[in-house]
Amino acid sequence: MTVPLMVLAFCSIFAGYLGVSRSIARIVGIHGETNRFEAFLAPVFENAAEKSAEANVAHEGTVPAKPEGKEESSAAEYLLMVLSVAAAGAGWWAARRAYNKDSEVVRDPIAVAAPAVYNTLLHKYYVDEFYDVAFTGRAEVAGVRLGAIGSGEALWKFDADVIDGGVNGAGWATKFSGRLSSWWDKWIIDGIGVNGPAFVTGALAYPVKWFQWGLLQWYALVMVVGVAGLLWYYVLR
Repeated sequence: MTVPLMVLAFCSIFAGYLGVSRSIARIVGIHGETNRFEAFLAPVFENAAEKSAEANVAHEGTVPAKPEGKEESSAAEYLLMVLSVAAAGAGWWAARRAYNKDSEVVRDPIAVAAPAVYNTLLHKYYVDEFYDVAFTGRAEVAGVRLGAIGSGEALWKFDADVIDGGVNGAGWATKFSGRLSSWWDKWIIDGIGVNGPAFVTGALAYPVKWFQWGLLQWYALVMVVGVAGLLWYYVLR
């Protein structure tokens, strides 16, 4: 990390000379154009400035007069400069005091003074954790996944339990109704309605068939036997 920090430090020190404001140039006694970065971007904002001036003329009839090439300084500008440099110096002093030690094992002072703040900063304000919970769903909340993974699992369960369940339920209902219809047709319609009367008729006709042969000779024989029995009963008794 030493070399990248050196590159950043070099750029932070010397890149500022590309845009030295007139306030600082006036303090150090530099004359002429010092804000090269502003001059470089001037063509980009030139049309916007002209349109703004035209709009002021159209609506108000006047344009604020400002001499070209002159930039006025204010106390707020100097105050911001002082505060920014002071903040940078305070940060450098605090970092040097906290980490400029001989021991290789260094514990951040903020971790001792304010563990909650340290953990929040260490986890980058928990942005990644929130993203994993709310958007990706890799982290569970009370055993439930949210985000893309949770939505996928919910859709899968909905498809398996509701869509496929409805299809399987319709198939089961169809098979059940088919079996019930087959049983009703076999035992109620055919068994009782059709075969029942035939069975009753056959059962009632079974004892009668021993006396109804359909042969005239047998009928004559029965009549003779009956007459002989009557004669024996009334004459020979």
